[in-house]
Amino acid sequence: MSGGDRGMQPLEAGDPLEPFEAAVRRSTPRLMAVALRYLRDPEEAADVLQDAFLSAIRSLPHFEGRAQLTTWLHRIVVNAALMRLRSRRRRPETPLGESVGRVGFSLETPEWHLERLRVRQQVREAVARLPPQARDAVARCDLLELDRSTVARSLGIQRDALKMRLHRGRRALRNDLSRHR
Repeated sequence: MSGGDRGMQPLEAGDPLEPFEAAVRRSTPRLMAVALRYLRDPEEAADVLQDAFLSAIRSLPHFEGRAQLTTWLHRIVVNAALMRLRSRRRRPETPLGESVGRVGFSLETPEWHLERLRVRQQVREAVARLPPQARDAVARCDLLELDRSTVARSLGIQRDALKMRLHRGRRALRNDLSRHR
């Protein structure tokens, strides 16, 4: 990381954008690589990077300078990529050829769907009750199915520490879910 933004003071409404623009120019290749690691699609990563920069510009007046500007930008890009992954999972794309003219029926009953929704809600609630560190690890690795190396980097920890958080989080989830059956 470049030291060019070290010691930068909180931005005020009248401050020029030069330090921000310089940090963006300097860190764009690295931030693009971060987005690509999460999304694995150059076009989608570029879209996320653009969204992240717009978000950063909107939030710039609230930047307090407790972290380096490039660190702050990195966090915004990671969050934007994670949000894109979440929305991708909510709305999976079906190729047009598969969706047109599909005929068939399902043996899944309304009761089956209700039970599935109930179990999903129990899991969400149990994950929400986890301690923050375990919750972040479990959510990113197990729910978002992100690569462990990527998750460890995004959390700023070693892979061994991530493994321990996952182990503790999963054990706590099992215990919590078994009590709520």
